[in-house]
Amino acid sequence: MKRLLLTLLAALALPTTVSAEGFTEIKPKNIYSYKESTLVKYENKGKRFIEFIGTNLYTPCFAMDNPCHKGHFAIYEKNNWDKSTGTLSFEYELDCTSETFNKKGDNLTWTYLFVDQTALGVAQKYCPIEEWSKLPIK
Repeated sequence: MKRLLLTLLAALALPTTVSAEGFTEIKPKNIYSYKESTLVKYENKGKRFIEFIGTNLYTPCFAMDNPCHKGHFAIYEKNNWDKSTGTLSFEYELDCTSETFNKKGDNLTWTYLFVDQTALGVAQKYCPIEEWSKLPIK
């Protein structure tokens, strides 16, 4: 009886031991980031703005006038590729009042913040008047 019970326990324990290995998480590089030292503020016509340098993996290709549709993505790589981070780096302008942004050099016009995670993250952190007022003036 003991031998049968031992064999049964060993048979039950073996598959559990083999499948006990968990998955190893691969942490991706954060492609949406900004250089805090480049944050500056300014006002124009009663609106509050923020400028900074931020990174992004790609430009949104769903806009009809976006160069991605015209095969000019290589221009971005040449002019905006940041070798140290492995991402595209752009000069951003944020309009805190209208909640829009512009990336200089990407051929798109001012766009809503939700389109770009970098712009959205900076706006959420620095557009409230308490945080905006702490930024250096341009």
